[in-house]
Amino acid sequence: MKKKSQLLICLGVLFLATSCSNSVKPYNVSDDMVQNSIDLLSQRSDEATDYIYRYNDLLNQYTSYVDPSREITLLPDFTNNISIQPSIDIQGKDKSEIAVLAPSGGEARYTLPSGSQALPTGIYTIEIEYFLTESFKSSGIVSVYVGNSLQFAQASSLELPILYEDDVELYENGTKNFDAYTNKYGDQMAPKSKRYGTWHTVALNTNLYDTADPALFEIFSTTGNISIRNNSSDIIYVSKLNVVPYVPLQDYTAYFSSVDHNYGTGTYKINAIEYAYKNSKSVRLATEMTATVQPYDSHKKLINILDGWDSAGQSATWKIEVTEKGLYPITLHYYNGTNQAPVYRSIYINGEIPFREFKNYRFETTGSGYSNETLHSGDQILYYYFEEGQTYELTLKSEREPFAESYYNLMSVYQDISDFAIDIRKITGAVVDTNRQWQLTTRFPDTEEVLQSYKNIIYYEYNRLSRFVDPDSMLLSYFPRMTQLIDSFIKDPDDIPSNLNKFSSGDSCLAKLVADTANMMVSTNMTLDMIYLTNDETQIPRANASGWENFKNNMETLLETFTSSRYKTELDENQLNVWVNRSVNYIEIMQTMANQYFTPQTGIEVNIRQMPSEQNLILANAANQTPDLALGVTSGLAFEFALRGNASYPLSDFDDFWEYASMVPAGQLMSSLYQDKIYGLPETSTSQVLFARSDIMEVIGDGGTKIDLPETWDDLINILPRLQSFGMNFYYPASVSTSLKPLSSTVQMILQYGGKLYSDDGYSINLRSEESLKGLKTLTDLYTIYSLPTEVGNFFNSFRYGSIPLGIGDLSMYLSLKYVAPELVGNWEVALPPGVRQNCSIEAGTCKDLNGDGTPDEISRWFISNGTTSLIFSKSKKIKEAWEFNKWWMSTDVQVEYAETLQSMYGPSFVWFSANKEAAQELLIDSDVREVMLEAQKWIIDLQQLPGQYMIQRGISDIWNTVVLGRASSGTASERMSVSNAVDLNKVIIDREIQRKMEEFGYYDTTTNQGTREYKIRSYEWILECISNYNNHITTGNPNSNSCPI
Repeated sequence: MKKKSQLLICLGVLFLATSCSNSVKPYNVSDDMVQNSIDLLSQRSDEATDYIYRYNDLLNQYTSYVDPSREITLLPDFTNNISIQPSIDIQGKDKSEIAVLAPSGGEARYTLPSGSQALPTGIYTIEIEYFLTESFKSSGIVSVYVGNSLQFAQASSLELPILYEDDVELYENGTKNFDAYTNKYGDQMAPKSKRYGTWHTVALNTNLYDTADPALFEIFSTTGNISIRNNSSDIIYVSKLNVVPYVPLQDYTAYFSSVDHNYGTGTYKINAIEYAYKNSKSVRLATEMTATVQPYDSHKKLINILDGWDSAGQSATWKIEVTEKGLYPITLHYYNGTNQAPVYRSIYINGEIPFREFKNYRFETTGSGYSNETLHSGDQILYYYFEEGQTYELTLKSEREPFAESYYNLMSVYQDISDFAIDIRKITGAVVDTNRQWQLTTRFPDTEEVLQSYKNIIYYEYNRLSRFVDPDSMLLSYFPRMTQLIDSFIKDPDDIPSNLNKFSSGDSCLAKLVADTANMMVSTNMTLDMIYLTNDETQIPRANASGWENFKNNMETLLETFTSSRYKTELDENQLNVWVNRSVNYIEIMQTMANQYFTPQTGIEVNIRQMPSEQNLILANAANQTPDLALGVTSGLAFEFALRGNASYPLSDFDDFWEYASMVPAGQLMSSLYQDKIYGLPETSTSQVLFARSDIMEVIGDGGTKIDLPETWDDLINILPRLQSFGMNFYYPASVSTSLKPLSSTVQMILQYGGKLYSDDGYSINLRSEESLKGLKTLTDLYTIYSLPTEVGNFFNSFRYGSIPLGIGDLSMYLSLKYVAPELVGNWEVALPPGVRQNCSIEAGTCKDLNGDGTPDEISRWFISNGTTSLIFSKSKKIKEAWEFNKWWMSTDVQVEYAETLQSMYGPSFVWFSANKEAAQELLIDSDVREVMLEAQKWIIDLQQLPGQYMIQRGISDIWNTVVLGRASSGTASERMSVSNAVDLNKVIIDREIQRKMEEFGYYDTTTNQGTREYKIRSYEWILECISNYNNHITTGNPNSNSCPI
C-alpha cells in the first residue's frame, strides 16, 4: 500500500512537472522547411508580401552591383503635362527646379536617360529633395512608381520625415538654455519643438523602416521614368531626385586600412539632450531623478536624458566640433532595462554609415542600471577618423531589421489563425456545439499542413531568438505555451472548433500569444544620457552612481516632500489659486506656461495645484477655503455649486463670455446652464465614433464583398444576423459591465429621435412622448430582440481578437488600438456612429440643420459628451483675474501649445482633445481619425441639469435593466416587462425625487404639487441663438434674461 502511494505521488509530481513546464521541447526546423511554411500561409492570404522578403530576395538575386559612379541627379520633367511647376520660388529654391504635388494624388515625373546613357540594370536607392509646408503635423507619405508601376506594396507608403529642433535659446558655449521652460520650483520642462530647416533630402524608405538600408528598386536599362505621387492630404514640393546605385557597405577592416592610424588626444563629451535636430517628436527630452545621469539635482527636476525612441526609423543628430584630429572610439552611456531584448541603432556620420559594423549595431539589455558601451565588433574597438577644425554630424537611428523577418513570420501565423477562425465560424455558427464531431480535416483538407506550418514557424523563431537573447527574456516567455497549444492542435485538429477560445479568441489563445510576442520584438526604446569621443577611459564616469550616492539622494528627495511647498495645497492669498483635477504631469506644464506667458502679459501670478478630489471642493467651499478657479472638473459640477447658494460664479455675466463660448461645442454648454446663466466653460471634449475591423468586415460579407458600415440603427439591425452567424457582435456602451448605466448610453437614442428628456417646466421627466418611447424601445430591442451582448468586460480586447469587430468607442479606444495593438495597423477604421434617419431628403432640400453647423442633416447622431469644464467660485476675491486666466487657458494658441508640449514630454499617446474647436483642428492623431472625430464633435449635446439628476440616471438605467435583464440597477430581481410599463413604473420614482429636490431648493411644493418658482428649461437651439446674436451684435435683450442677448 505504501509503495502504491509513493508511486501515485511520483506520477503526480511528474504530471505537474510536464504540464507546468516552462521549457520548449527541442524541435529543429530547417530554413527550407520554414520557407515552405511561409509560402503556404502566403498563398492562403490576400495580403501583399511584406517588403522584408523582397529586400532579402533582391540581395540574393544580385551578386554584382552597378558602379557607384553611375549615380544621376534628375529634375522634374515639365514636358509631359504631368509635373506641375509653382508660380513662385519656394523657400529660396528657384521655381524652375520645383514640382508641386497636389494633395492625394499629385505627381511629379522624372525622365531617365535612354540609349547609350541609360542606367545599367540593377538595384538602386532613390533620394528626393522635398519641402513640407507648415500644415503637415506628421511626415509626408509618397508613392514611387518605377516605369509606371509599384514594385512592392509598401512603395505606396514611403516617408518624408519632418525635422525638428528644440525652440530654446543657447548659452555662449552653445548648450541649450531651458530657463524659459523652468517653473518656480526650478523644475525644467521639455521645450517646444520647431521646424529645422526647409528643404531636405532623404533616401526613401518605407514608413515601417523594416530595413536599415533605404528601399531598394530594380531599374532596368529600358525603364523610362520614375514618378513620385503624393499620398498625403497637403501639398508637397519636390525638386532634385537622385538615383543611387546600391552597393553594400565596406567592412571595418577596409575602412581602417583607408585612414591614418593616428589616435586622437582630445576628449569630447556630448550630452544627449544637446541634439541639433530629430526626425520625430516621439524622440523627446525627459527627466530622470538619479545621480547616474547628467545633470542631476536632488531638489529639482532637470532635463537630462533623451527618451522615446519607440519605433524604427526615428533618429537624433548631434553636431560635434573636433579640434584635434585622429581616430576616436564612440562611447554611449545608455539604459535599456525596460526592454527584454537588445535594441539596434545605426550610426551615421555626416549622413552616411561609414562601415558595415555601424549598421544595425546591437545594444544589449542593461538590467536595472545604465551601461557604458564603447562601440566594438567582437574584441575589436571601432574607431572613426575625425579631421580637425570640422563640425561633424553624428546620427543615431533606431532599427528593427534584425527582428523584422521574425516579426513578419509570426504575424503571418497570427493573420492566418484569424482568417482560419472565421472560416471555422462559417461552419459552426455563432454557438459551437461541443458535442458534435465537426470533422474539420474533412471540411478543410489542408488543416494538418497549415497547423504544421504554424508549428514550423513558431519553433523556428524560438530557435532563432534563443541564440541572441537571454534565456529568461520576456521575448521567449510565451513560447512554452505556444508550443504546447500548437502541439495539442496538431494532435487533435478536429477539436479546434470546440477550443476556439484557445485557438483564436481567448485571453491566452494562440493568436494572442503569437501577436504579443511579435509586438515585443519591434519595441526599440533606448534611453541615452551621454556620448563620448575619447581614447582616455578615465574621462568616462562609471556607468552607475554608487549605492551611497543613491541612498543620500533618495533621502534628500524624501525630505523634500515634507519641506517643499510644491507638495502642499495651501492657498496663497497673493496669487490666483487654481486647482486642477489632473495628474502632476499635466499641472507642471500648465504652471510653466502660466509663468512663461500669462503672468508677464497680465501681471497676475498664478498658483496651480493638484485637486485632491472633486469631493474636496465641497469641503473647501464649506470651510471658506476654495480656490479661485477649478479646472478639469466633470461637466455638471458648476451647476451643482450654482444650485447650492450660487457657490459658483455665472461666467455668462462677463461681457465677453459668449465670445469664448462660441469657441466650444454649443452642446457642451448645456450641462453648466442654470436659470439662463452659464456657470462653466468646457475645457476638453470627447467624441463617440464607430470602430470597425475592416479586415473582418471584408471577409464575412456575402459573396466576399465588404459589409457596409451602418449609418443608422436600422442598418445595424440588418447586418447583425451576418455578424452573429460568425459568433461576432456589436458593442454599444450600455453593455458596460455595471448595472448603473451612464446617461450617455441610455439617453442617446431618445435625443436622436427628437425626444425631450424633461417636461417644459422641469418638474418631471418626459419619457411618455412618442419620440422618447421610440428611443428607449430601439435601445432595448437591440438587446432583447437582436441579441447584443448585455455585458462586455473590455471592448478593446473583444475588438482586438475579433469577437466584437464593430462598436462605439472614443479617443481612449483609438489610443489603445494604436499603441497596444500594433498588429492591427491597417485592419481597422473609424466612421460616424449610427443614428436615426430623418423623414426628409437632402436632394429635395427638406432636411433641417440639426446641429447648427450650417449643413442640412439627413441622420441625427446626437450623443452626450463626457468632457471636463471649469468653474469660478463666488467666494473668490479674484473673480476677474480668474476669468482672465480661464480665457487665456482656453485660447487657441495656448491649447495648441499645451497639446504639443504634452506629447513632447510624454510621447504621442498623451493626446489633449481641447473643447476649443479651432485648437481641436490640430488634434495630434492620425488625420483620417481626426477628421471623423471632429465631425462627431459637432453632435455633442450634454443634458441641462436638474435637481435630482442622479435619479434620472438611476431610473432610466432601471428601465434598461428591467426590460433587458429583468432586474433593477440595485441587482434586485424584477419581472421583465415592456418598455412602456417600465417607463410608467420608473417615471413615478424619478418624478417624485425631482420634485422633492425641487422643493429643497425652493422651486416646488410637494404638498400642493405645484411649482413655486419658475425653473427655466432651455434647448440646444437657445444656446445657438445666444451665440448667433452675440456674433451678430444683437443686444436688444430678452425680457426674461439678463445674461443671454436674445
